[in-house]
Amino acid sequence: MTVEQLVGALNGSTNSAHDFSTVMNDAAITDLANFLKTGLVDPRQYIDYATGTPKNADANQGKSLYDGLCGDCHGLDGTTFNFASPEAPEFIGTLAVDNPQEFLHKARFGQPGSNPMMPSTFDLGWSIQNVVDVMAYAQTLPTGTEATAAPALPGTLGSGFSMIAALLAIGVLAVIMFFVIRVWSQRRR
Repeated sequence: MTVEQLVGALNGSTNSAHDFSTVMNDAAITDLANFLKTGLVDPRQYIDYATGTPKNADANQGKSLYDGLCGDCHGLDGTTFNFASPEAPEFIGTLAVDNPQEFLHKARFGQPGSNPMMPSTFDLGWSIQNVVDVMAYAQTLPTGTEATAAPALPGTLGSGFSMIAALLAIGVLAVIMFFVIRVWSQRRR
């Protein structure tokens, strides 16, 4: 579907039973349509689920990209921010190793509500290959077992909240995709 067709499927103009304009403004609907068209990817194309490692990644290129953008805030070793607790730290390396799918999503679209605000590499024009390369490098960074735990990042609720927010976002996207596919299949009839 084109972005315009997706907008029509989301704002009710092609099917009034699927009108999200009552809960989303035009800009949000357009953003969602653009995301569905260009941003939504199947992580299995980029991550080997059996090993949790990125496919066809260049960790050296990832280091260069990480050092140029991510290292300023997260630190060159990835331990400036501890997203969890001193007892069970979670750093960039931890996330990249333990949950590469979440790493892929957060590196592409940022971390809402983070302080300082984490940028979206998608908005910065990075390719998904750039993010996969950074993930390969991030998996070489300390995971917390070998690093001194940094204090928890101020203003966050820790990794438990991150997982709940990620699952909620996935659920919302699944519902939206269900309706988009349903509208698309009805239009094909």
